[in-house]
Amino acid sequence: MAKNWGVARFYGGGSMEYQLESGQWLTDGKLFDGAPIRLYETMAEADQAAGQLPQDGQPHGVQFTLDAQGRVATARKTAPKTLKPRARG
Repeated sequence: MAKNWGVARFYGGGSMEYQLESGQWLTDGKLFDGAPIRLYETMAEADQAAGQLPQDGQPHGVQFTLDAQGRVATARKTAPKTLKPRARG
């Protein structure tokens, strides 16, 4: 079974941060492909680990997508679509 569950918590403005293997936290704005996220095999294991943490930030289990090498693959962020001005007439 692949380890693809981690622990996340909320911090300022609804943003998320993820627990690294070192126990430190990585903000979602700095998340990168291959980030050393602490991973678990099941949601239950991730939620149990989250339950052991201070509850400020509401830590909880989150599922990650892994690449072919089993490293965390982050969501690709695309530039927002710009609206074309409507023609008036």
